Formats: sequence, structure tokens, C-alpha cells
Amino acid sequence: MRSKAWIAEDINRGGVIGNSRLTLAFGADGKVSGSDHCNRFNGTYTADGSKLTISPLASTRRACLGEALPGQARKCLGALVGEPAWSFTSDGALLPAGADAARIVLLR
Repeated sequence: MRSKAWIAEDINRGGVIGNSRLTLAFGADGKVSGSDHCNRFNGTYTADGSKLTISPLASTRRACLGEALPGQARKCLGALVGEPAWSFTSDGALLPAGADAARIVLLR
């Protein structure tokens, strides 16, 4: 079962590139999937309270034009993987928390 996708609105306070679309969807079965505009990725996740742990993600390796989109994809995937504590902001965004956490803002 697939849930409605979250869409990245900001990565490390640098926004996202123009018409690119970075998505993330959490399934009830513990699977996570998405797209970084050029490639699709998937993996698994566990949730325990405010702690959301995302496994290393497998990704397709389609070529992207230029350096900007692949660089953005690396930042996005790097911000997702690991064990940051995640929180919801007052406007409904999903945000990793913690001093060492990379920052990615996801909206529905």
C-alpha cells in the first residue's frame, strides 16, 4: 500500500532546483520509495515515536544532465538516511531534528 508522497521543499536551507521534484513515500509495510527527479530509490524504514530510521537506499543510475541535479539528489538522499529524530512543524512539514541532522523540509 502506498501513501501520499511527501515533496521536498528545501534541502539544507538551499531550496530545490527550479522544476525538479523530489518525492518520498512511506508504505504501511515498512517500505520507503521516491524519486530525486532523475532516479527512483527505495529502501525500508522503522518508526518509533519521533525516531524514524531509514535504511541505506537503493537507487537507479540514470544519467542526469549537468551537475546540479545529481548534487541535489546526493544532498537529499544524505539527509534522509540514518536515525535523526523527525518532527512535524506547525504548518505540517516533516523535518529532521537534532544538531547533526541534515535539514530537509518535506510537505504533502
